[in-house]
Amino acid sequence: MNDLGILSRLKMSWKVYGMGYNKFLVLQNLNIQENYLEAKAHLRYVRISPRKARLVVDMIRGMDTTQAKAVLNFVPKKAAGIVKKLLDSAISNAVENHGMKEENLYISKIYIDQGPTLKRWRPRARGRADRILKRTSHITIYVSQREGS
Repeated sequence: MNDLGILSRLKMSWKVYGMGYNKFLVLQNLNIQENYLEAKAHLRYVRISPRKARLVVDMIRGMDTTQAKAVLNFVPKKAAGIVKKLLDSAISNAVENHGMKEENLYISKIYIDQGPTLKRWRPRARGRADRILKRTSHITIYVSQREGS
């Protein structure tokens, strides 16, 4: 969800300072409305490169959860299975912990952060060694209900 969607859910006063690309918002009195709920699920230290996982995540950002699960079933990438399991977990959290209806849920936020990198060595010619970087990811999904549901 874009920043304007988040701003509409907050009760606050805000001002824009600067011009062009140098604009920034000053937010005051950040009080989240009570009727706005998000359920969260996160998976840390996943042994997949964040760059490769973001290809899958960008396809489902903002979708309904049922539609996103259908898309993930047919994506032939390793990250699709990982994200699908995490999406199921976020849906379960929303239904069990917050009492939301599963058919009204959508992916409000989903992002991938880089985790620690495992460093390995590969032998090369003339006694040299090349570095192999095995990257890890932290994946976070937020689901919430559609407005008016």
